[in-house]
Amino acid sequence: MHKIFLQPAPSSDALEFILKAAAELEIERDPELFLNKVLEYSRTIVGATAGSLYLIDGDELDFLACQNDELDITQFITLDAK
Repeated sequence: MHKIFLQPAPSSDALEFILKAAAELEIERDPELFLNKVLEYSRTIVGATAGSLYLIDGDELDFLACQNDELDITQFITLDAK
């Protein structure tokens, strides 16, 4: 039997933040800025101090980006290099 975990409904402030983030992501055309914003908004939503993005390419897992506030790190690969 699977357990279902119900989450409380997000506050109107959280929903407003998500809608604004989605609108900004929709118009971002620079791939590196897009990844930076995805990480920043995602970390803000879940309250994380760090995060990473990876791309599944067939059987490979390719690193795309990371941010870590505690270590003051922001790193991206150059997307054109792939």
